[in-house]
Order: sequence, then structure tokens, then C-alpha cells
Amino acid sequence: GDAGGALASLARRVADAHFAGAARDRVSGAEVWVQLRRPSENGLEFHFDKDEAACRDRDEWRHPALATATYLRGSADSAPLCVFDTGSEPGPMRRSPPRGWLIAPRPLRHVAFEGGRLHGVPSELSRAACDRLSVLVNVWTAGRPEGLR
Repeated sequence: GDAGGALASLARRVADAHFAGAARDRVSGAEVWVQLRRPSENGLEFHFDKDEAACRDRDEWRHPALATATYLRGSADSAPLCVFDTGSEPGPMRRSPPRGWLIAPRPLRHVAFEGGRLHGVPSELSRAACDRLSVLVNVWTAGRPEGLR
């Protein structure tokens, strides 16, 4: 089968699962990619998912409505996904986020969070090195990122 077609189908299913009924009409697009991280690259720096081209070209920070990760390979002992309840809105910097979540990358675990939240994978929290294979889908409702087909 066609891997691109399978990923597009998965992205549609993720959007359908999280935006049911009338909310589904708000979905304007979805990005999907596969990420394999080897033990030597266990961590991922903290970042905001955003329209990279709009940010780079016009300093415009646009975020997906929803960010998701579905783990296909991983371990409860490898570094967790850490999501903070902190956005990229302009204004005074907060010293610390009001809330945060740690999600272990267990196989077949699906996690979803508001697309404009600060998140990353701090390698300092890893207790064991292992491969992490995940499918990531960002669902957009306010336009689509530039260059998205």
C-alpha cells in the first residue's frame, strides 16, 4: 500500500475522532509526520508547534488547534512528553506555568493537547534509552500552515 495514503487516512481519522459532529466542519487541514528518535537523540527541546513559514517570514505565530502523538514504539522508562499550560501569547513572561503534564511514550498510547502549548521531551527525565516511534498529527481550524498540501 501507499504509505502517504495511509498517513493521510490516519490524519483524517484523528481529526474525526477529536472534532466530531458540527465541530468537524471547522477543520481546515492536518499535518502528519512520522518521527523515529534513537536512544542517542532521546530528548527534544521545548517548542511551540506553529506555522513555521509564517513565523519565519512575518514573525506571525499561528498554531494548530490540536496537537497529537500516537506512540508505536517506546517505553515507560524513556523520556516522557512534557506539556505545559503555557502559550506563546504576547505579554509578560510567567516564571512558571500554572500546570503541566508528563506522558510516558507507551506503545499505542494516543495523546492530544491544545496545539499552542509549550511542549518537549526532556532527556533528563529518561530512565532508559530506547527507540521512540510516533505518528504526529496537528489539526488546524484557523486556516492551514503555508505550504500544506
